[in-house]
Amino acid sequence: MTNKAPPVKNLKCTDENGITGESYSLDKKYWKEHVRTQRENAGEPYIVPQSGVICIRFPPEAVGKHVRVYVEV
Repeated sequence: MTNKAPPVKNLKCTDENGITGESYSLDKKYWKEHVRTQRENAGEPYIVPQSGVICIRFPPEAVGKHVRVYVEV
């Protein structure tokens, strides 16, 4: 098994307003979600503050790996 993720398949989709776009299907064998690990909100996803800046510290095994950021709509 390789540790490099295969090409992402683009899935065409149309939302409830009739707007067409693309979504991505991530294979959990290659991609891992990183959530907060400290303080009272540990285990929750990151929320973008008014400043638009988020600092994420990744574990050592993430060094050199690809990162993709998705925003929930």
